Amino acid sequence: MVASLCFQEDGVTLASGGADCDIVLWDLVSYTALSRLRGHKDSVTGICFVTTENNLSRQQYLVSVSKDTLMKV
Repeated sequence: MVASLCFQEDGVTLASGGADCDIVLWDLVSYTALSRLRGHKDSVTGICFVTTENNLSRQQYLVSVSKDTLMKV
């Protein structure tokens, strides 16, 4: 079961998280899974891409929360 979806700002990458405790990054152009991120010990209940910017750099992170009470970046 998928519990959470989040699009990356490029509109090409989708992250999904759910009951299997994994986060899957999808390429929406080729309809393929790019990678599977493992680490939570219970269902992933929320995911979000977060972008930080300053004068020198721009960085993007994927933040996830789970029923295991952990938040991972």
